[in-house]
Amino acid sequence: MVGFAAEMQAYHGQGFAGAGDAAFVSKRQSFAAFVHGSTEVILEVNVPLIGTADVDNLEGLARDAAHRL
Repeated sequence: MVGFAAEMQAYHGQGFAGAGDAAFVSKRQSFAAFVHGSTEVILEVNVPLIGTADVDNLEGLARDAAHRL
């Protein structure tokens, strides 16, 4: 998890709950990442994350994906 925390900091990520063991969203880079056990999953979108609704939607997708693992 140390590497994941460093990754979150490098991408100016903001942590959120409910997706795996740890998760963050990088508004600047338009992606969310979460770690579940030894697996890291990255969800990237091709549009800028402008508003809170965009971020909320991406976090929701990450939560849904985490629950499928």
